[in-house]
Amino acid sequence: MAPLLSNPVLKPGFDNITPALLGAITLPQLFKAKKLAITPVIIALGAYLIIGPDNFRSVQSYVLISVMALSVGVAYVMHKRGLLDK
Repeated sequence: MAPLLSNPVLKPGFDNITPALLGAITLPQLFKAKKLAITPVIIALGAYLIIGPDNFRSVQSYVLISVMALSVGVAYVMHKRGLLDK
């Protein structure tokens, strides 16, 4: 498998597999639950814009954990207030 994965012709495709899968998995979920999806998107984009692209890589894991925790908290509050009922 190593010769196939390190083939220079196929390397660009394998380098972009994670973003492609992330987009294919994320977009349907964003459209399915818009009220729940807006919180993590806004927090993550805000953190990216505040921290900046150069420094974001060094704190990306902290931002991810923070976004997850805040999203769960906001979803809980929205559920308790009945904002998620259709």
